[in-house]
Amino acid sequence: MNQPSQIAFESPAQVSQAAAARQRQRPFWILFASLICIGIGQTLIFAVLPPAARDLGLSDVQVGSIFTVSAVLWVVMSPFWGRRSDALGRRPLILLGLGGYVADRTQPHERGPQLALLGAAFALGTIVGPAVVAALLGFGLVAPFYGAGVLALISAATVALWLPDSKPMQRRPQTPPRLSPLDRRVRPFLLVAVVVELSQVIAMLAAGFYAMDVLRMEPTASARSVGIMLTGEAAAMLVAQLILIRLLQPSPRTMMVLGAGVGIVAFVIIVFSRTYLPMLAAMTLLGLGFGFLRPGFMAGSSLAVGVDEQGGVAGLMSATGGMAVIFAPFVGMSLYGLAPQAPYVVSAVLAAAVLLACFLHPQLRRAR
Repeated sequence: MNQPSQIAFESPAQVSQAAAARQRQRPFWILFASLICIGIGQTLIFAVLPPAARDLGLSDVQVGSIFTVSAVLWVVMSPFWGRRSDALGRRPLILLGLGGYVADRTQPHERGPQLALLGAAFALGTIVGPAVVAALLGFGLVAPFYGAGVLALISAATVALWLPDSKPMQRRPQTPPRLSPLDRRVRPFLLVAVVVELSQVIAMLAAGFYAMDVLRMEPTASARSVGIMLTGEAAAMLVAQLILIRLLQPSPRTMMVLGAGVGIVAFVIIVFSRTYLPMLAAMTLLGLGFGFLRPGFMAGSSLAVGVDEQGGVAGLMSATGGMAVIFAPFVGMSLYGLAPQAPYVVSAVLAAAVLLACFLHPQLRRAR
């Protein structure tokens, strides 16, 4: 006698939960695609601006001032626009409201992996960027700038048409609370962010000089080799943020501990590198460390503040990247003048300080 077949039916509650999960995920993939475009656009500008400026007869100081002015505005305006996103909504200010948008649409335990996903999108954009630059340069030196504009337009249109706002406008405070960088809830995460961003920019700036002075490469070979190193770094960040964090679901503190530990090892390898392959391995390892660190301090700071402060904290954390761009050339090149290894030795010490703080500082210990 045949046994009756068993057919599993999903309850209405299960169907509703699955639909809600799909509804929550759709905006993140829109943000993911937009951030890929932003990563590509930034690569286009950074790669093409120096030679374009030379064609225009601009001096290196003038080119540097373009980046400096941009970074200063980044630092000054990020906190302001972050607070405005708390009042006006994330979608109108989406480039500065990404962290707040994620906080609005996730449970606390989901925040780290979702922020890591968005970080992975930007890393993917920086990997794809060089290939896009090479393709567009066939149409002229200024073609990549038009390409960056088109990407920005596509991203803006996608956000405007398909990205839902995070919460009803009438629920938003007209005067969002001002979050001070000295607020004890976010201060330790800000310090970690400054150290991480500064170390990463210094490592990138010094790599080309290190390849020429220590690895004894010719300028052309150095440029090509450093390009491969930075691609390896971005690819490792992508693996950490797109695969490992989503697979392991670590807490913000665990991400910071892992990232700082890996970073220490990477900086030490660079200090002792005298050939290309160890340097390449170290820079790739460094990308893995930064891939854990950035979602760690972003998620930790987000969890430390209230719902109406999410835009403010996202703005403050974003401003640390601008600070790094401002100060890294002065700090990194001054250290490099003492010894080629000095920037990496100092970065290793700073990474060790972050690791120690994760075990000793009460606020960082609670970021679980």
